[in-house]
Amino acid sequence: FKRWRKETMKKGLFLVLLTIFMMVTIHPLKAHAAETNGWTKRADLPEERIGASVGVVDGKIYVFGGASQQSKFNDSTYMYDPNTDLWTEKASMPGERTGAAYATVGKKIYVIGGLTDTTKTVHKTIDVYDTELDQWTEEPIKMPEKFIYTSYINGSLRAVTVGEKIYIIASLSSSQVNFYAYDTGSGEWESLDNSQLTPRQGRSISEINGKLYIAGGEANVSRANDKDILEYDMTLGKWQRLKNVQLNSFAYESAYVTYNHKLFMIGGQRIGDRSSKLLKQVQIFDPQTSQVQDSLYEIPEGRVGSVAVIADDQLYVIGGRDYAETIGSHSVKNNFKSVISIPLKDLQKVSKDQDETKPDDGTSEEPKDQDGTKPDDGTTEEPKDQDGTKPGDGTTEEPKDQDGTKPGEESTKGILSITMINGLQKDYLLSMKEINDFLNWYKERSFGIGMNFYEINDEHNKGPFTSKKDYVVYQNILMFDIKQY
Repeated sequence: FKRWRKETMKKGLFLVLLTIFMMVTIHPLKAHAAETNGWTKRADLPEERIGASVGVVDGKIYVFGGASQQSKFNDSTYMYDPNTDLWTEKASMPGERTGAAYATVGKKIYVIGGLTDTTKTVHKTIDVYDTELDQWTEEPIKMPEKFIYTSYINGSLRAVTVGEKIYIIASLSSSQVNFYAYDTGSGEWESLDNSQLTPRQGRSISEINGKLYIAGGEANVSRANDKDILEYDMTLGKWQRLKNVQLNSFAYESAYVTYNHKLFMIGGQRIGDRSSKLLKQVQIFDPQTSQVQDSLYEIPEGRVGSVAVIADDQLYVIGGRDYAETIGSHSVKNNFKSVISIPLKDLQKVSKDQDETKPDDGTSEEPKDQDGTKPDDGTTEEPKDQDGTKPGDGTTEEPKDQDGTKPGEESTKGILSITMINGLQKDYLLSMKEINDFLNWYKERSFGIGMNFYEINDEHNKGPFTSKKDYVVYQNILMFDIKQY
C-alpha cells in the first residue's frame, strides 16, 4: 500500500510539473505578461524613447529615432514582433531625428521632418524605410520651401496617410500653419487650405471616411489650448470647427490611433507645463455620432509623448515619459521603457451612462420619447436647424467665446501695462486668462524656456482692421504691471 501511494504521488507530481511546463512553453507570452485593468505589459523598449516615430507593416512594429536620457537625438530603428514579444535592431536612419511625423504607405514607412542634433533646426527632408529590404532610400525627399522653418518644437508636425497620399500639418510659427499633401506615387506636393488652422504643438490627427480630424494640442507662445475638434473635407477642400462636440479633457502630446472609424487619444498632459496632471484616460471620438467618450479601460499610469499603433487585434502604447514637463521638452528617464497593449474589443467599451450624461456635469438629461415629448408631458422641445436656428425663425442661439462668456458679456478683465527699455509704454485691455498666459510665458522665459517673443492679440486697438497682433520681445521688456477690475 505504501509503495502504491508513493508511485501515485510521484505520478501526480509529474503531471503537475508537466502541466506547468506546457503552460510556459506553449503560452510564453501569457506567462511573461502582467495584466493591469485589461492592459498587458509587453517587453520593454531596448532604450527609453520620447518623440519617436512609428509604423506597422505585416504585423511588425517599427520605432524610429526619438530622444533618450543619454541623447536628445537618435538614429536607431527597432522592430517589435508581437508573436515573440521580442525587439530587434534594424538598419539605422541616415540621420538622427526626434519629434518627426510619420506615415506608412504599403511596405514603406516615411519619417518626416524632426529635429537634428547637427544644426539644432528641423530636417527639411523625408527619409523612407523599406521594411522588406531593411534599408533606407539613398536620397531623402525634399520638402517644399514654404514648409521650411528655422526652429522646431516637438509636436509641430503631424501626418496621416490617405491612400498613396500623405497629408502633413506643420505649425511654422506662433501665427502660421501650413497644410500640404504629398503624393508618394508621383512625388508631387500640393498646398491646401489652412484658413481655419491655428498653431498647436502635440495635437492628434486622424482620417475617417474621407475626412481629416485634428484635436488637442497647445500653442507654444500664447499657451492657448482648447477642446475643439477640426474637420477637413477632402472633397470640398475646406476646414471647419465642429459644433456641439468637444474633447472631454485638454490633451497635449497624447498617443493616438484610428480604428473602426474612430479616433483614440491615449493619455498625454492636460497642459504643456511641468505642473500639469498626466492623463490616464482614453478619449474616443466618433464622427458618426458626434460624441467623445472615455474608454472604461484607462492606461495603468499616466504617460505623455508616447506613440500608439495597432497590430492584429491589439492596440500598443510605446514609450513616452511618466512625468509632466514644459511644452517642447524631450526630457525622459532611463527607468521608463514601458510598452503596454490591450485588445481593441475591450478598449472600445465605454460606460453606459456616458451617452446620457453631459460632459463635466453630474446631471443627466430627462428621457424623451422619439418625438421629443417628455414622458407624461404633452410638450415637445422646439426643433432647431444645424446652425441653431429655429425653423421659420431668424434667431439663433447665442454663441459663446472660448472662455464661456457670451459676446458682449463682461468677463474678468485687466490692463496689462508693459514698459520697454526704450521708454515706450503699451497698455492692453485683456481677459485675466490672457494676462495669466502672459505671466506664465514671462516666468518660463526667465528660465530660458519657450519662445523669445510673445504674441498679444490687441483687439481693442485694431481700428479698421480685422485683427491686430503685437509681438513683445522678452529682452526688450523693462517692467510691467497689471490692473484688475
